[in-house]
Amino acid sequence: MLVPSISEGIPNTIKEALLMEMQVVARPIAGIPEFENISLLSDWDRINQVILDLPRELNSKGRREILNNFSPMHCIEKLLNEIEKWNNS
Repeated sequence: MLVPSISEGIPNTIKEALLMEMQVVARPIAGIPEFENISLLSDWDRINQVILDLPRELNSKGRREILNNFSPMHCIEKLLNEIEKWNNS
């Protein structure tokens, strides 16, 4: 999946693609570099070579990354931890 956005936060399309075990190529902007299992590309003149160099197997590591870091329970735990920190400060 190619994500050519020039302005993003943490795109749901990347999370959805990783859940489907797709390979992802995106610009290193905003929250996108936080994903560990995608290909970041600053020089779009190299896009053809980057696509040719992508692994041909499914991106199972990307799927695990999303399941571990963005599951509803994980997000709730993170939110509760932040509320607890805020209450204790």
